[in-house]
Amino acid sequence: MLKRIAILLLISTFLIMASSCSSTSAYGVWKNMCDQYPDQKGKVQIVSDNDQGDYHAEYEGFDYNIDKLKLFRVRESTREIPEDDVLVGWDALPFGIGYLDKYYSYTRDNPVFIYISRYNGLYLRSDYNYETDTFVIEGFDKEFVFEDMLYLSNDFSYDTFGFYLNQTDITLYSKQYPRLRIPLRLFCVGNTWYVGGGSAAALFEVSDELLNMLNMN
Repeated sequence: MLKRIAILLLISTFLIMASSCSSTSAYGVWKNMCDQYPDQKGKVQIVSDNDQGDYHAEYEGFDYNIDKLKLFRVRESTREIPEDDVLVGWDALPFGIGYLDKYYSYTRDNPVFIYISRYNGLYLRSDYNYETDTFVIEGFDKEFVFEDMLYLSNDFSYDTFGFYLNQTDITLYSKQYPRLRIPLRLFCVGNTWYVGGGSAAALFEVSDELLNMLNMN
């Protein structure tokens, strides 16, 4: 009896949702995605790695690791999708319940990165290593291999909103994948220069060679 009542309630809820459906309602958005992008549903899978909450994404047979240091930016803001970017996958619970996650990139064919549209979540293809990538300093046209000039540091707790001596903002972008941009804050503590990224964990000590490139002393 209780099971029959639960089924009737579920059917009634669905009928109410369907009858009041609009393209902007949660159900309407879910229905439109099912109609317009059926082939992309579930193409990006989020897979748990362990019980500690670590996870990665899988797409077209490739693994994509989350940008844990929150180094990279591939778009101006979370409110816009670059004009030429394409939907590579989406997923949601039936009938629009909960979040609808949309995944985009610059291509559907083996992209080096995938991002989620509703926040700054970025996944990098597992064979990509930023440390061995060549970056260009925006505005200086100087290029260098990341690990040759910047060294991950644990010297002190980096406050992304703090004020430091002689601080200035610089941006790096990958020579091979220019959409992969790294906004950094350059600053000095004592006699040591650092750059900090988008999270407290992204702190790097700066080499003398890079300071010379930037004409800093």
